[in-house]
Amino acid sequence: PNCTAFPMRRLRDAEVKQLNNSPTTRSQLIDLKRRISTVEYSKRLLEKKRDAIMRAIEADRRAYRTMRSAFSEGCKQVYLAYSLVRLFEGDAAIKLLEVGVKVLKLRERDHAIAGCKYPEFIEAVDESKRRGEAGFNPILTSLYVEDLLEALNKVEGLLWQFINLQAKLKALEAELHRTQIKINTLQHTVLPALTEEVKRIGEILGDRERYEHFLIKKSITSRPYFQR
Repeated sequence: PNCTAFPMRRLRDAEVKQLNNSPTTRSQLIDLKRRISTVEYSKRLLEKKRDAIMRAIEADRRAYRTMRSAFSEGCKQVYLAYSLVRLFEGDAAIKLLEVGVKVLKLRERDHAIAGCKYPEFIEAVDESKRRGEAGFNPILTSLYVEDLLEALNKVEGLLWQFINLQAKLKALEAELHRTQIKINTLQHTVLPALTEEVKRIGEILGDRERYEHFLIKKSITSRPYFQR
């Protein structure tokens, strides 16, 4: 038979030399396929983490909108009462309210959702120990001061809930952004690069196997037994 009619892509001498000297092996192809499986598994885990964080964010955003509305309304009441005290009582009443109030100390407690850590701020001491004795006599004060104290007490109940919820949302949104960047990197950069490398190695190995098969067939057909 005519060996030149063997159906294969003709390789130039330089290509044959490059294929023979190439360190590409089938074990590298298997290793790349394993890496692709690992990357795909990591991508699925990150997508599950992203979905969990998005569910937590949606639930907290609804609570945050309600809390922000209540907190804004409470701040308006404090501002109104504070303005009336400054207008009718002067700065002396405001300074008198500061007597006996100690510096607020906080402690931080860490929580986690789907691997995302966020802080929670808690008062280090009890409310009664922190405020101490009042520096004024309620009987001798006006109604404006009492209204201010009442408004402050109402807002203080919402203050730490508002701060903790806002800190949680910021931490979750930042973690969601980082997670989405990782998913996009794996999907649009790492996986295409590995897939292209697998394709390249597969083509090299296929060309090498076809060339080796061609050499074997040529050596068999060139023996004297087949030339008779």
